[in-house]
Amino acid sequence: MRGIVIRKKMFSRKFQRKVMFFAALLVCFTILFSLFALPAYAKGEGEGEGEGKEETGPITIPSDAELKGADKMHKVVGWLAGWAGKIGLVVAFFGALQTVLGFMNDDADSKVRGLKTMAAGFMLWGISMSVNIFFTA
Repeated sequence: MRGIVIRKKMFSRKFQRKVMFFAALLVCFTILFSLFALPAYAKGEGEGEGEGKEETGPITIPSDAELKGADKMHKVVGWLAGWAGKIGLVVAFFGALQTVLGFMNDDADSKVRGLKTMAAGFMLWGISMSVNIFFTA
């Protein structure tokens, strides 16, 4: 009996109007906040407004040559990505074996589980091989 009352309240016009009003309000606030977003600028140490001091521009991201230890980080990330790619291919191979065994036993659940495992392995391999896009040496 209680479920029928809840269903009637959920599908009533008044409830639908409240939900639509809330969704419209959420969209309006999102647009409002994105319109008023301002870039942040920072000053270096010892720099400020005063006699003969110029204002600084926005902060720039230093290049890899300016960073200390960036080459070590790239080596570690490359090593981790290489091993993650190898593990991804092993997982994909295991998923392929699971799929074949599912076809052999005519088990739909094993087939689906094998295909999901194989897809997860190939996704891991693909993400680890795209590490050069994110970390350039």
